[in-house]
Parts: sequence; C-alpha cells; structure tokens
Amino acid sequence: AESLKKNNIDDKLGIRGSGRMTKKMMINFKHYYRLAIVRNKTNLDDMVRAVWAIWKHKSSSNSEPLHEWCSPSYCGYLQALEKGEEYDHTPHSLPLKIMKAIRPVFEELAHREYTETLKIGFNSFSFS
Repeated sequence: AESLKKNNIDDKLGIRGSGRMTKKMMINFKHYYRLAIVRNKTNLDDMVRAVWAIWKHKSSSNSEPLHEWCSPSYCGYLQALEKGEEYDHTPHSLPLKIMKAIRPVFEELAHREYTETLKIGFNSFSFS
C-alpha cells in the first residue's frame, strides 16, 4: 500500500484524489471484499472469482464492460442490460491506470492460499 502512494499516475503522486480513489471507495472495496468472502465461504473457486469480479466491475468502461463475473443482484450494468436500458459506467468506475496500480493488491487478496486461509478461519470461527 505504501508503494501506491509513491506511484506517479498522470503527473499526480499516488492513487487518491478527485476522479481517483477516495476514502469512501476504499471503504466500499473492503465491504465488497468481505461480501465476496462471506457469500462464497464454502467454495474457494467462487470466492476467488468474486474477488476478481470486484476489480473487473470497477475497471469497466462504456467501451469495455467487464461484468461477466458480476451478479445481477448488485451490478447496475447487468440490471440495465436485463431491462434493455443504457448504462453509463463513468460515475461508477475508476480510471484504468488507477485500477492497474491496485491490481497487485487484488492478486494478493485473490491468491488461492490466502483465500483458503480465510475460508478455514471463517469455518472454524463459525462452528466453534
């Protein structure tokens, strides 16, 4: 995380700021990650896929929608598609350069050994 503060993206230092990563977005990412773990606690493959769905969802743009792993329960794009409506990604996505900068974080969070540890910890906590 410290190295992200030192990244120079579009002549700005770090990933935070207007039109970039905000504190609210960081909190939302934590919430989405938690949901990915809790909702998929019995299936490691689905858990990993759900973590990557977060990254893909937030990386999506109008020219390149990446929602194949999203659930219609939370994905406005899929909901609009079902209704035959237009959808604008602009207010909900992050710039691809920012998403590429945080991709290593997602690689770590979605790593099978890491998610397996979470699954084991969650199950032992739930049934003890």
